[in-house]
Amino acid sequence: AYLASELEGFSLSRTVSTIAVERVVDVLTLVLLLVALALFIDIPADARGPTLVLAVAALIVLCTLVIIAAQRSRALRHIERVIGLLPLRVRPALQHITANVLDGFVVLSNVRTSARLAAISLLIWLSVGLVDYTVIRAFDLPLGYGPALLIVIATTFGFFIPSSPG
Repeated sequence: AYLASELEGFSLSRTVSTIAVERVVDVLTLVLLLVALALFIDIPADARGPTLVLAVAALIVLCTLVIIAAQRSRALRHIERVIGLLPLRVRPALQHITANVLDGFVVLSNVRTSARLAAISLLIWLSVGLVDYTVIRAFDLPLGYGPALLIVIATTFGFFIPSSPG
């Protein structure tokens, strides 16, 4: 986030909020792909519950971000009320950071841009699945594209959980 903000000239807080939007869209895309895969291949029972929980959580976060993006000024007023309870010396910096964070969510207020973002995310993940499928075929394993995509989804969800140090 720091490097992206330095290279593009945006504030760090706006860059972080943009990355958060991208992560939420990725999670929803992967969950939707997993649900679609469940129609064609047998998903392990241990993965069904956590997938549902993750899907609901990501959907709640996305809906919240869309509402915040659509009602930016109203959200800013509510947040500024909370900031008003803090010491005077930190208020201006927090107000500036909050405004930048909300600016990063603005992309979600445009339906056409949001649809393009979702389509690009879907194409990227399907391409990653194709790369895995190519590797599977290179090793002459008797698996199709569905299991390759399932491997991509499972390993990606594994990366979402931060590993402990050491």
